[in-house]
Amino acid sequence: MVKGLGILLGGAYLAYSIRARVLPNLEMIIFITWVAWALTGAFVAESGYLFWSQWATIFQIWVLLVIISGLTFAQRLLSFNLVWFLVAAFLLGGYSFVTGEFRRAATEGTVERVAGLAMNANQFGWIMLLATVAMAYFWMLPTRARALKYTVLSLGMAAAGVATVLSGSRKALIGLAVFYVLWLWFCYRRDALRRPVVMAMALGVLAVGALLMAQFAREMPVAQRFQETWDAFTGKRVGGGGMNRLDLYGIAWRLFLKSPVVGVGMDNFRLYSGGAVAHSEYAEIAADTGLVGFVLYFAVFVVLWRRCGRIIKEHPDPLAVRVAGLARALLIVVMILSLGRYNYMDKPAWIVFGSLIGYTSAVRQSWRAQQASAAPAAPAPAAWPTPLRVT
Repeated sequence: MVKGLGILLGGAYLAYSIRARVLPNLEMIIFITWVAWALTGAFVAESGYLFWSQWATIFQIWVLLVIISGLTFAQRLLSFNLVWFLVAAFLLGGYSFVTGEFRRAATEGTVERVAGLAMNANQFGWIMLLATVAMAYFWMLPTRARALKYTVLSLGMAAAGVATVLSGSRKALIGLAVFYVLWLWFCYRRDALRRPVVMAMALGVLAVGALLMAQFAREMPVAQRFQETWDAFTGKRVGGGGMNRLDLYGIAWRLFLKSPVVGVGMDNFRLYSGGAVAHSEYAEIAADTGLVGFVLYFAVFVVLWRRCGRIIKEHPDPLAVRVAGLARALLIVVMILSLGRYNYMDKPAWIVFGSLIGYTSAVRQSWRAQQASAAPAAPAPAAWPTPLRVT
């Protein structure tokens, strides 16, 4: 039913895009090129079942990405997309709260981690991080009911932070802390000179919130997981703490050297690792699709980063500049967390990525059109002087 609905929506969007003459942006072209290049793995993959199952998923994600970015490009539906993303995140967290999963995870001495409908604690924490990014966007939107908006969003961000801690995900918690710092840097550093008192108050509130969250996390399973990682890193503990992933990185490197051009085929990494995935987007993409696939895939993020930079540098609208800064903050978080997770099959992540790609493309194209229309017309060429007639 889900796939059938996807085909129906894809066909409807295709008809709409042809009628409205909506052209795919550069990221979509690069992504489908990567998907097409991944087909070369079919000739070297040891398991055709694993390959085609994975390849069909990334093709579906491309269709999802085209629809979301295309509609956002045409109608600037960034707010609409992120509202419904927050509704889904609220339902996800609300389910875990109603079923008592939050309470059990917050009980002292427990080892339970909140996963809920996400079916995976790390994925639950990642969705809470993306929900925080969406709420940061709405924080920047101008509105008349500022007090109400800031109150609701503050409570929502605090709830997302608590949910991230209870998920026990180390990467999500690190990503959340890094995101808040980068959000202030990219979106509000210009206000530091113009409104230093307000900026100091904001930093103070953020510092107090960070201290309260750190105190809360000390009593939760995530603190023990961080300690295990530190003990394994310093040699006090053998195995565990995520250090076994270093072995997976080694396997990925050897597979890349074995087939550096086309890789070993989508999802065939697990055949060489005892069934485990690489737990790193860099390692997984390089091992499965080779160097060419690696360059194509990460070029999507490079293009988005560069476009955001142009908007920050040239665009006069402060909201567009801040949204571009928000996108850059998220991209840095993604690049850091990609050392320990992968997003190329993660639909929630591409919903957010696609929305930001579509919005920034619309802003950039609109601004270029305004500049072109406002440019002074080129002067007409000087006429040749009329020759004198001698009578």
